[in-house]
Amino acid sequence: MLLAAGLLTAGCQPDDGGLPPVGEELMALQKARCEAAGDIWGRAGAEGSFVCFRRTPDGGERCSNANDCSGACLARSRTCSPLDPIVGCQEILTASGARAMLCVD
Repeated sequence: MLLAAGLLTAGCQPDDGGLPPVGEELMALQKARCEAAGDIWGRAGAEGSFVCFRRTPDGGERCSNANDCSGACLARSRTCSPLDPIVGCQEILTASGARAMLCVD
């Protein structure tokens, strides 16, 4: 009888291996994945939340509209952004080549 009770309660134990990471554990996992990919983990915006800044494969190359870049086409330099996302306010070129202000906080 004691053995049967033990077997029944064994099924009620939490399965730690099946739960997704949360909180600091999730943050550490995201940071590790970001840096392993060669990207930059850092704070962004007014709230200072963490984000993975992905290095763009075409960063610094000439562009005439948004379709030329994997990130943003920066209007002043007419070059593709070296990182994605870009934060703060940046003048970019849209898909049609028009200038627009992009503000990301």
